[in-house]
Amino acid sequence: YWNRLDDAEKTDLIIGILEGLNLSESILHIILRNEYSMCSDILTSIARQTDVYFEGMTVGRIVESLNAFYTDARNLGIPISWGVWVVVRQDKHDRTVGRFIQELRALYQ
Repeated sequence: YWNRLDDAEKTDLIIGILEGLNLSESILHIILRNEYSMCSDILTSIARQTDVYFEGMTVGRIVESLNAFYTDARNLGIPISWGVWVVVRQDKHDRTVGRFIQELRALYQ
């Protein structure tokens, strides 16, 4: 799917994914803060850790990284949302990302 999109569509899609991540995080914060205050600190910690991966990753860099990721035929079945998570982890030299890619390939072959 990714390889059939033009550059503008790829950019729009990544912006949408990132906006969706932000919205989901905001909704979870509101729900947990109001209903489950003890979980709020855990979510805040997870959000901070996730932010580290996205730090410095512009939409353009994510698009370029996904272009490279999807040149490998073994990755074509992996959903773009997971592809985003892969490329931001690769950018930060996450030691476990290779194993994660293998799991995704097995799941989405």
